[in-house]
Amino acid sequence: MNKHADPRHPFASHSAIGEPSFEDVLQAIARDEGLTDDRKRHWTTSLRKMAEYLDKPLPMIPARISGIGQQIVALHPARLGVNDKTFANHRANARAALNWFREGSGGLGRAAAMSVAYRDLLVLIASRHPRDLISPFFRFLSMKGIQPTDIRDEHLCAYVAYCGATKFRPLRNASLRSLARHFNYYAETTEEWPDVTLEVPATKAANGGLPWDEVPAGLRDDIETLLKRRSRPHKSASGRRLRGCKQSTLDLTQRQLRAAIRMAVRTGIPLEELSSLAAMLHPDRSEAIIDAYWQADGEQPGTYTIELATLFLDLARSETKLDDEALMRLEDIQALMQEHRRSGMTDKNMALVRQVLATDTWTKVVGLPRRILAEANAYRKTQPIKSAVSAQLAVAITLLTMAPVRVRNLATIRIGHNLIRPNGPAGPFHLIFAANEVKNEEPLEFPLSAQVTAMIETFIHDHRPELMRGHNHDYLFPGEAGSHKDVKTLGGQITKRIEREIGLTVTPHQFRHAAAALILRADPGNYELVRRVLGHKSLATTTSFYIGLETLSAAERFGEIVTAMLPPENAPPSTFKRQRG
Repeated sequence: MNKHADPRHPFASHSAIGEPSFEDVLQAIARDEGLTDDRKRHWTTSLRKMAEYLDKPLPMIPARISGIGQQIVALHPARLGVNDKTFANHRANARAALNWFREGSGGLGRAAAMSVAYRDLLVLIASRHPRDLISPFFRFLSMKGIQPTDIRDEHLCAYVAYCGATKFRPLRNASLRSLARHFNYYAETTEEWPDVTLEVPATKAANGGLPWDEVPAGLRDDIETLLKRRSRPHKSASGRRLRGCKQSTLDLTQRQLRAAIRMAVRTGIPLEELSSLAAMLHPDRSEAIIDAYWQADGEQPGTYTIELATLFLDLARSETKLDDEALMRLEDIQALMQEHRRSGMTDKNMALVRQVLATDTWTKVVGLPRRILAEANAYRKTQPIKSAVSAQLAVAITLLTMAPVRVRNLATIRIGHNLIRPNGPAGPFHLIFAANEVKNEEPLEFPLSAQVTAMIETFIHDHRPELMRGHNHDYLFPGEAGSHKDVKTLGGQITKRIEREIGLTVTPHQFRHAAAALILRADPGNYELVRRVLGHKSLATTTSFYIGLETLSAAERFGEIVTAMLPPENAPPSTFKRQRG
């Protein structure tokens, strides 16, 4: 018999988190006389190790797999300093201990024991889908001690809140509506069902819901004409001649305008009033659209909202014949949005930079390609395609660490065009991009070391032929369609491989932030070097974006100053005489 199954055991009353914790599980394991000594030892050790990995006290960790699952997934053996097998063993033992505890405790959360009354109702449901929807709800009601005849709408609301609070997958509004409808169906058709009717939640407004062919023809024609014109060389509102936009830029503009139309309709603007691009961009309507996005963002407008205001002003100037007063109002809206533009890096990027500066993580990133390439060489004959893809990623990661270019430039590198040997066939490679190949039209050039050159040669001669698939081209990273590798595919593979190997989540673009952090740590204040390495057109752009790194370094230096003032740890404590007032 499990000792911890005693219903008198006051878990919630003494727990710091209001529910059983790891500490309760350890106490239950120690009390249970039916467990072998080996199992007790393994489970206890693993639970303490998992608490150590999570860096939390035992009483603060819920004894629910669902409550800690996301945190466990975020852990990586390499960053914890343990090998994969050791980590997997501790994780498996901890899971077994938590499952044992759950079963002996009568269930926790959705695994709570269902009362007999609710089990009798559940057997009346023949179809699997409604049964799967209603079963967790019945378990929740059983756990709360609510009788079937006492079910009310507030209990359905409490169930939704409980699902969110306990870190289960959030209950979607569609699933909640389905649950209520099925419950009401059985109330109407089944005599044994409680005579209770639940209110079906209202349908939430969909993000889409507006077919393109329902948009007024004039507006559709204006947008299509705009995109076609901007795909070719054109002039800006100021008369400056511009080259044609990339397809990715045109696609983004189209998505932004379509989303703006949907938002306009949701804010109550009649669809017939959006008869043209000029009509939609009129300040009376564009301001309502921007305000709606701002409300959705919260207290501060998000980057998307700020950029949308800039797009509206640009289109109004270059694509419409709005009068000067309307343009001035749009300028005021755009200026207001710009006041809220956040300088520096996002929280996500700063989190990466902290890891780069405070740990040896980036040393592992720099050393990773050599290890990947060695494995690829070892399995080249038995697994040629898999080894070639690994070698490809090794070279891509190496280039990003040595030449932090944008991922589109990385994916479209051409041998002999971007990857050249100015010193002849025996010399090292240089990676170059002409102005017209770079997003901001700033030419780039990176001399590569002999070691990097050797890695690239190995890939080109030993692995790249496996990826050509019968095509003949000079792209360094071949794709499946006879051209270069898809940008998103290459970027995603780089991120996944680094995360799998060393537990760090880093996108190809974030290599640029890491480069800036490393430069400023080695040479504080040298923004010009950062600008040149990253290829920024303006020093002001570089300074405004990475000034936060200087603040981080200043705070670190200040901490060192204060730490130096602390007395030695073995020094006797000072005595202070209390002054009489």
